[in-house]
Amino acid sequence: MGHLGVRQVQVLAVWLKTVGLVDRQGEANELNRWLRVADLDTPLPWEFLWAEAAVRWPTASWFVRELGIGSWTTMELEEKLC
Repeated sequence: MGHLGVRQVQVLAVWLKTVGLVDRQGEANELNRWLRVADLDTPLPWEFLWAEAAVRWPTASWFVRELGIGSWTTMELEEKLC
């Protein structure tokens, strides 16, 4: 798959499932198909992807619950995680 190594392909497959872009069999779902034709220069597709991630991925869920809207430095995020 392109220039990815075997392990990277495996991790990418898990990540695509985690954020809801493929089904359990690894097939593209409706969100995936919509993102392929969406205007990625607008916020809406990224908002949908982030919402899926926040529901399905514990780290993103924590981020949304604990931090809300805003921006933080890496140092600030590290402090909040500890």
